Amino acid sequence: MAAQFIVSPFIRAQIADSSIGLQETKKILSYLASDELKGRGNGRPELLTAAKYIGNYFSENGLGTFVAEPSYYIPFQPFGGSSLALKDILTYNGRVVPKSEYVFFNVKPGWYAPQQITDFTIVQLDEAFSNDVLEKYKDAPAPLIVWTSYLTADGRKLPKDFIMPTKGLQNNVILVHANTAPTTITLTANTKTYRMLQYNVVGQIKGKTKPEEVIIISAHYDHEGVFETKKKKDSIMNGANDNASGTTALLQLAKHFSLQQNNERTILFCAFSGEELGLLGAEAFSRELDTKKVVAMFNLEMLGVNQFGKNKVFITGEEYSALPSLLSKELNKAGLKVIREPDVEKRLFQRSDNFPFAQKGIAAHTIMASDDDEKCYHEPCDDIKRIDFSNLNTIIKGIAIALQPFTNESFKVGGINRPVE
Repeated sequence: MAAQFIVSPFIRAQIADSSIGLQETKKILSYLASDELKGRGNGRPELLTAAKYIGNYFSENGLGTFVAEPSYYIPFQPFGGSSLALKDILTYNGRVVPKSEYVFFNVKPGWYAPQQITDFTIVQLDEAFSNDVLEKYKDAPAPLIVWTSYLTADGRKLPKDFIMPTKGLQNNVILVHANTAPTTITLTANTKTYRMLQYNVVGQIKGKTKPEEVIIISAHYDHEGVFETKKKKDSIMNGANDNASGTTALLQLAKHFSLQQNNERTILFCAFSGEELGLLGAEAFSRELDTKKVVAMFNLEMLGVNQFGKNKVFITGEEYSALPSLLSKELNKAGLKVIREPDVEKRLFQRSDNFPFAQKGIAAHTIMASDDDEKCYHEPCDDIKRIDFSNLNTIIKGIAIALQPFTNESFKVGGINRPVE
């Protein structure tokens, strides 16, 4: 058995201090909560802008994409609809191509105008499509159409599934089985479908020795958008505390753990949308992954206002699993004081993105520094000027230190230990 190297809390604190900077915290939150993003409302184009900002941050810091996904952006339909299929019609040399003969890997979130042959680089493949074909084109600087007339070894026009590059694709790729080179191409999107889509933004750092064991760190990035009213001068619900603060913490933690590259377990960093509509993004993603592999989930919510005092946080749903007790000890070691959940009757445990995962038996809890009694909760006054950036940065560092053992050591967290209602 190999000797286990345990990093002391003091060393972990030094590492957090060097990777989680106050100016970076200010920069991220100030953008997410700016008037430019108009409150990141569900169904608004500015929410998509925020999603792209988060995805770019993941990319800049070297995170991989979630298994089998071509990009960080995982679509779901919060407003109804019978299918998540991105309904695109490909016309190739005047013929509408059946879905069995082409596949479209769309890594540019949002709906778009019809595309013509001049919008693509055309590549002919002198062999059949293999399930790892995308690795060849992962860094394509422009949208590609790759075509071939060869069949796979089992006589198929396309493989059953595809292996995604670790960091996804940089551009859209269409694979087409055809007998002739393209002279005309039109790709037409069902704009109604695309307008209805929203995106969870998910990046991962694969575990070094236990990649099959997963830790989730999450936050929701949506808020309430714009409320037009004559009674209030400020109609933008900036959502600086709820939940640009949690999203800022998520991004800083992604950067921190990416720099370390020493996690034994795989870490998923999930930015959910649709939370304000009833945890819809988290619920959709909870159906995307094998929940049996998830060891624990740490959700981050409303960390920017020190409602209960400096360096103080609480963990929702203390009675539901052993995780809050374990996490509290690590947070205390990291210099944060963990107080009791202020009012369990508020059902905060059931009202944030941890809950769909807890319903599936995962020890999933939310770390918070304020609750819905905070005077600017869901009000226009929840803006940047009320954020205690120094305290927020201290909390982020403390969480980084506290989560390290959960990513690196075999904590026996266990699952939910009582019925979740």
